[in-house]
Amino acid sequence: MGKIYMVEGYDGSGKTSISKKIAEIIGAKYVHFFSEYGVNYSIEPLSVSDDELVEMTKKALDKALADEQDIVLDIGLITPISALPEERWEEFREYFEKIPVVLCYATLE
Repeated sequence: MGKIYMVEGYDGSGKTSISKKIAEIIGAKYVHFFSEYGVNYSIEPLSVSDDELVEMTKKALDKALADEQDIVLDIGLITPISALPEERWEEFREYFEKIPVVLCYATLE
């Protein structure tokens, strides 16, 4: 199993630029989480049930964890979890313990 690094943040915060640069520097594969792993959340986030969102996010994360190559994920865990009720967040603890997260923040002033 390769190493996984996850870059999270809101739209326009620089996630894609930072993810691609990190991947380039460390020789890892850049992966846009939603596109690469078939998570349809970015298209219609509220068109799926909470159970479906949990299932497809975990399936995609498991696929990333099984990859042999080092990966930099552009979005991956915090974004889909933010659409779930807080009582469901605990279901993702094991992923937070396995995958380091870089959080991007940019002021819009």
